[in-house]
Amino acid sequence: MLGQKGRGEWSLVFFTLLTQMAVGSFSVWGLMWVFASNDISIPVNFSQSILGATLLLLVLGGMFAFWHLGNPFRAGYALSNLRSSWLSREGLLSGCFGLLVFWMFSAQNINISKIILTITCGFLLVLSISRLYMLRTVPVWNNLGTPATFFCSTVLLGVIVNASVWMTYLINSSDTHLNEIRSDPAIQVFGLMILIFVFLQLMMNAFTLISLNSKGGVAVASVRYLWMNLRVLLIVRWLTAICGMILLLFGGFLLSFAMYFYISFALVWISELLGRFLFYRSYRREGF
Repeated sequence: MLGQKGRGEWSLVFFTLLTQMAVGSFSVWGLMWVFASNDISIPVNFSQSILGATLLLLVLGGMFAFWHLGNPFRAGYALSNLRSSWLSREGLLSGCFGLLVFWMFSAQNINISKIILTITCGFLLVLSISRLYMLRTVPVWNNLGTPATFFCSTVLLGVIVNASVWMTYLINSSDTHLNEIRSDPAIQVFGLMILIFVFLQLMMNAFTLISLNSKGGVAVASVRYLWMNLRVLLIVRWLTAICGMILLLFGGFLLSFAMYFYISFALVWISELLGRFLFYRSYRREGF
């Protein structure tokens, strides 16, 4: 998967992030459709845009997965051991999730049972991706921080997709004034969720690094490698996330509302990208 020196595989970085973004995008929209449809009118165009974006993200993620394999014909082997291989389960669940989303997108027939089934499939997909990296020989990955950060990224990136599409929909609505966007209940909820999950992500990252540093051995070597060799990226990863939160809280005093909202999304995305790159770079193996 990765060399002993921890060389990051950008194909895996983008595959995991784009796939999680797709799952999060659909899940956040699905929960809005189920629980908030009585309080917030969800336009059909918004739903179709989210479903289309989810499919696009899955396709892009799949392309990076094939790029990582080198030969697309090897994909069949990845599905050959569903009983014991998380890689096989990941491939199957990815296909099932994509088919379920495409079913709703093409048929334009949405109901609660389909949404719940698809969300369940999506979260099992994220679980299988995270479990794939929880190897006993790789202490820096084999801890609860791995699934916790993967699921946090899934929700965070999903909120960003929904907030971006919702913001664009409001801006393009001829009868919506920019001042009304600021007070839109969905925008306020999206902003609050981004703040919460960015904070959780940073806290989990810090706690994981501190916990690994106390274990000794290869775990300490991984943490020291990150700090000694990739300290700049580690700091930038934190700064972009913090700046994203600051813009969400106070950006309205500096920029137009829509502009700082989009910039904060971009900063959080960059932070997640750097975080996933550092995750792969932290790879250190012990034993066989």
